[in-house]
Amino acid sequence: TLAIAQRTLSYFSVLWTTISIDYLLLVLFSIAYYYALHDGKWWHHVILFIVGAYFTFCIETNIVVPLMVCACSILNLNKSHRTAHKPLYIEMAIIVLLYILLYVILIFPHLSSHYDPAHGETTTFIRNAVSILMSQKLLILSIGVFIYRLYKVFVKKCEYDGFSDTLLATSMALLIASFILKLNYPLYYVLPIILSIPALVKELNIDTKKSRIVSIIFLG
Repeated sequence: TLAIAQRTLSYFSVLWTTISIDYLLLVLFSIAYYYALHDGKWWHHVILFIVGAYFTFCIETNIVVPLMVCACSILNLNKSHRTAHKPLYIEMAIIVLLYILLYVILIFPHLSSHYDPAHGETTTFIRNAVSILMSQKLLILSIGVFIYRLYKVFVKKCEYDGFSDTLLATSMALLIASFILKLNYPLYYVLPIILSIPALVKELNIDTKKSRIVSIIFLG
């Protein structure tokens, strides 16, 4: 909590960026997604759709979020949430299709460059990725937990968590998309960190000696 708060509050002072609104929208999206997944009340889905659509149109890479949630809902790796997945992937698919349609009609015809000169033209993929990982070390932890969860779910056949694992997978997709576009400002990478919070917290526990050791390593 302290790590995320420090990053978020520091970027609220950067007056030229609207990224702070993205942080708030993504937190609201995560909360709405949790309740839509577990309670499934119609108004949870309405809030999720509105917030998700607004968030998606803020930055180009944000399209990854509804796309991944849609994909994970279609895969339905957690059978206990079977009834919740259909409305989830339908509303996420609508957001994705709406974004693509409007982007192709309103934006794509007017593009003159693939990269903002402040980003992609001034760095390489590898150099940018290493620089970002060194400045946002929580991303390294998120990647480690993602690999660990892949091992637990697909090798050890542990239960897939429809909330935290989906957001973690979405976090990794958003991270890769940002790397591909070579976004070289660390503030953009708080978004995948926010999405990984539920999975990080889930792995931090003191139930067993092994868990305590792993949690201490994580915090370190």
